[in-house]
Parts: sequence; C-alpha cells; structure tokens
Amino acid sequence: MARIPGAEGLGDVVAQPTPYVDTSPSARGAGLGQSAFRIGAEMQQQRNAEERQAAAARDAADRAQALDALNYTQDHLTNDRVALVEGIRTGAVDKREAVKEWERRYSDRITGALDGVPAEHRATVRRGLDHRASVLGRDVSQAVLQRDQSDTAAGINSTLEHAQRLYRSDPIHAEGLVAGSLVELGPAAGWSPEEIGKKRQAWREGAQFATAYEAVSAGRDSPKALADAEEVVKRMDALDPKKRAELLDRASMFRLTQENRADAAARRAEADAERRQRVAEHSFNAFQAQADKGTALDPNYFDETLTAVAGTPYEAAVRSTFRQARETGGLASRSVAELDGAIQGLDTLIAQQGRNPQLDKRREQVVKVRDGILEDAKEDPFGAALARGRLTSIAQIDLSSPQAMSATMGERMRQTEAVSQWLGRPVSPLRDAELRQVTDTLAMADPKGQAEALAGLSSQLTPDTVGAVADQVSKQNKAFGIALKVGAGRTSAGRQVSELVLLGARALKDKTVQKDDTALAGWRAQLAELTRGALGSDEAETEVMDAAYYVMAAQQLDSARDPGFKRGFGSSAEDALAMVAGRPLSRAGTKTLLPRGMTADAFDDAMHGAAKAQIKDITPTGKVYLRGQPMDFATQVLPNLATYGLQRDGLGRFIPVARNSMFTLDPGGTLPLAIKVP
Repeated sequence: MARIPGAEGLGDVVAQPTPYVDTSPSARGAGLGQSAFRIGAEMQQQRNAEERQAAAARDAADRAQALDALNYTQDHLTNDRVALVEGIRTGAVDKREAVKEWERRYSDRITGALDGVPAEHRATVRRGLDHRASVLGRDVSQAVLQRDQSDTAAGINSTLEHAQRLYRSDPIHAEGLVAGSLVELGPAAGWSPEEIGKKRQAWREGAQFATAYEAVSAGRDSPKALADAEEVVKRMDALDPKKRAELLDRASMFRLTQENRADAAARRAEADAERRQRVAEHSFNAFQAQADKGTALDPNYFDETLTAVAGTPYEAAVRSTFRQARETGGLASRSVAELDGAIQGLDTLIAQQGRNPQLDKRREQVVKVRDGILEDAKEDPFGAALARGRLTSIAQIDLSSPQAMSATMGERMRQTEAVSQWLGRPVSPLRDAELRQVTDTLAMADPKGQAEALAGLSSQLTPDTVGAVADQVSKQNKAFGIALKVGAGRTSAGRQVSELVLLGARALKDKTVQKDDTALAGWRAQLAELTRGALGSDEAETEVMDAAYYVMAAQQLDSARDPGFKRGFGSSAEDALAMVAGRPLSRAGTKTLLPRGMTADAFDDAMHGAAKAQIKDITPTGKVYLRGQPMDFATQVLPNLATYGLQRDGLGRFIPVARNSMFTLDPGGTLPLAIKVP
C-alpha cells in the first residue's frame, strides 16, 4: 500500500514508471505462440500501470490540496499574528485577552482549513499548523510582554514627570518617589540596572535644570527674584556644567535687560515728570492769568486746573490763587482810574504804616487786575469789558453798507463811551474783525468814495473816538487812518482834504508821481522844517507831516485837477500843512500851526478875544507867571499877546511863550496857561 510521506517531505515523492517491456521485432520472433498470452499479459500490465499512475496522480492532487491548505492557513495565521500584535501595541486589543484571542483565532483557522483537506493528510496538515501556531503564539506573548513593559515605562515616566514638578517645592520627597519607582518597577519595564541608574541621573539633571530654568525665568522682571534664581542654579549639584553656564548666561541677559529697562523707565519717568511739570506750569500760568484779570473763576475750571497740577509744586499755588481770586473778585468790575486810585491809596498806607506782607500782597493783586485789564484791552476792549462784567453783551453792527452801518452804530457807540470811561482812554467802536471788513470794502472804492465813506464814519464818532479809530485803522491801512484824522475839512474849493490825502497815497503806491525825498530839500525835509517843534509832540508832528506828505504828492497830479479849479490846491509844503492841520507860524522864535482855515491876523483876533473871555475862569486872581515871576494878565500879557510865541498842547489850546518859557498859572511852572481858540 502506498505511503504518504510526512509534512516535512510532502511534495518530494513522484510516481514510479511501469516495468520495461521489450517490444522489438526480435522478441516477437521468439515465438508467436506466446504472442497472445504475452499480449494479454502486457495489456494487463498496461492497465495496472495506468491504475498505478492514476493512483499516483490522485495522491499527488491530495497532497497538493493539503499543501495548499497548509500554506493558505499559515499565511492567514501570520496575518492574524501581525494584526493582533499591532492591536496589542496600539491598545486596540486588550493585552489581558490577547493570548485567548490568539488561541481562538488559530483554532478557528485550523478547523476551517482541515475541512477541505483529504482525511489521510489531515494529521500532517494539523501538525504543520500547530507548529506554526506555536511559533506565532510566542510572538503574541512577546507583544503582550512588550506592551506590559511599555505601560510600566509609561507609568514610571509619568511618575518621573510628576516628581520633576514636585522637585521645585519638595526635592527630597521627589527624589524618594523617583528612586522607589525606578527600583521597584524599572525591571518590569525591561530596564537593566545600568539603564535604571542612567534614567535616575537623567531625571535628577532634568529636574534640577527645569527648577533652575523656571527660577531664572521667574526673575525676568524682578531683580531680587533673579538674584535668588542665580543662587538656586549654583546649588544644583547634578546640573551639567554646560547647562549651568547657559542658565547663568540667561540670568545675565535678563539682568542686562532689567538694567536697560530700569534706565529706560527712569528716563521715561524723568521725561514724564518734566512733561507733567511743563503741563502744570502752563496750566498754572493760564489759571494765574485768568485770576489776574480779577474776574470770577469758574469752579469747574478750577477743578480741571487742579487735576492738571496735582502732585506738582503748582498745586498749592493754584489753591492759593483760587482763594485770592474769590477774595478779590470784585476788582475787575472797577475802572482803571479806580484801580489806580486804589494802588495810590495802598502806596500811601504803606508809606504811613510801613511795609508788611498783607499790604504788599493786596497791592500786587490790584496791580495784576489793572494790568490784566489794560493788556486785554489792547487787543479787544469790548471783549475785556465783557469778560469783566462791564458789558452784558456786545452790540452788533451791520457792515453790509455805509447806510446799514450808520443805522446800527447807536448802541455800539453807547457801549464805546462806557468802555472808554472804564479804561480811562478813548477806544474805537469797531473791533478788529469788523475794521478789516470796513477797510476791505473801502479799498475797492476810488479816493473820492473812500473820503466820503470815512467822513460818514467820522460824523458818527466823538472827537476823542475819531483818534482811537484812526489809530486802529492805521495798523491796517496807514492812509485810511491819516485821512480819518484829517476829518471832514475841505479846501477853499470845497474839496475834502481827506480825498487829497488818499489820492496822494494811491499815486505814491502806484508810482504815478515821482516822490522827492532828497535830504535837506525834499518834501519831508520841507515839512520837518515847518512842523518839528510846533506841536510839542513828535508823534503828533509825524502824523501831520505824513498827511501833508500825501497832499504834496497829490499836488503833482494833473488828474487831481477838478473842473473849474486850479491845478492842485497849492504847490508848497506850507499849503499842504495848511490843509491838513493849519498854516505854519513862527513868532518870537517859536513855531506853531494855526487852526486850519485861519490866517495869522484872524488867529490873533480870535486868540485875543478867547483869552479875554476865558481868563476869569482860567485864573480868578488875574495873575500868571513867567519863569516864576507874577504878571497881571489883563495889563501886562493881553496887550502883547500877538507878539508872543505860541505852542499847541494837542487839545486845541495854545500856550503863550516868551523868552523860551511858557506862561504858567503857578510860580513853579507846572500849570501852563492854555487858551482855547474857537
């Protein structure tokens, strides 16, 4: 009976050939008698051989089927092992159930595989699969072991991490925890004693480095904490020297940063202090300026200022200034004359009682209030009066046309008079912005239209106010200011002198005349010769000369000739002066300008009559003085009045002069004898 070789030789045995049969012709010739028998025997042998061959083929097929089942199942077992080992590694398969799972899987695989294996080969296939399952099962067991070791190592590492954090607060406890974990569990993690020792040392170095690093980092913004951190670094005996140096370098870098930051902060603090000081100084000065005006201070403004100066030396000053402002708040409503009287009274009191801080302080307060009024009034008299309660509002003027302006000037003129009395000097009824609008409008007209408009404005003003407006206008347009001061005077032909002033000013500006400013002999030199010393005031004399200078320029214009009039209105400096101020007169070595439109004879008659009429009011005793010597006015002065020199006092009055000395009303020579000539 044929034998199936073992699994180790399965596939190495093949079918044997049938015995050799001699079919050569010589053999056939041996005997025909045996041919039939032999043929039969040969046929039987052939059938036997075919049967053996068929059996061998079936056996080979069975063995191939068994081998295929063996190989197929072994491959699946290998795949199962790979999947199971990976599941154990990743945790997808519970390591405690892994071996049972393997046994279940390979049992199922073997059972399934043997169902298709011929019976005579099942034992061999079973032995082969059992052997392979045993080998692969060791891999599974090893995977479980490795997973146990990995879990143990993970637990130890977790303990080491916890101990590293604990080391910062309790290093002794932390080291004991690490030592116990490594000694007890290290072998279970598959670590050798050498590995356990290395891990313990590495942990100690890491724990000390982490503790030191954290301490240094915590000292980033604190010099004290940084110094403490450096001591911590030095105490760490397990630190690698290189890491120790790195930590100390890091601490040094932080210290340098702290020093730079401290320097920058100090500079910022110094700059902030200086800025706060500047802001406080500015706020205090502004507050003091408001307080010096003597007006009532808004409590909210006081609070804002106090906030701005808080913490600076100006804080106390602001509080003191506010108290003083409340105590002296009524000063601002007083007139300048009243304040001057108060200052004079305090000076008298100081002279009588002697100086003391209270009187000095009071005088300083009054002076500041007065000076504040005068300073503000330079820029805007109406605004200064409004701020101090002298006005409740500022009347509006319609500047759209001369007619509208004239119709709306009434209330402003009343306010102008009140403000003038408060300040003790004439003020212009026009504010700067209003004046600019007026001058801009005037600039678009011709000289004749300008003169008429200025004459219309002048007619609404008092004599004192005209001068104030003229001074104000002169800052924007000198010719307009001069023309306004010249007023509504006219030439003998009825032409406004102010028109001639404006005509000459425009001619000079447009260069349509050739001005003559040569030294000693030019227009201005001629005018100076006639005017200087005639009015007793350089400023007044200069104004008259400027007006006459413009008229002299107009004298050169053919275009200035009006129909029916001669060219010009005179041709000399004397003519020009006569039109703008009055004809020049030199008598007894003294120069003066006669009232405009008067001749010398007419003036002498007017002067004699005025002196005779006014003398009782001027000097009830009838006595006047010359160089301190008394003289009877009626008998000694009046008859000779036309022979004396004369000086104008700027108020339209004339003062007789003899032997270069003025006649006075007192022996000391302080009260000039001034006669008003109508």
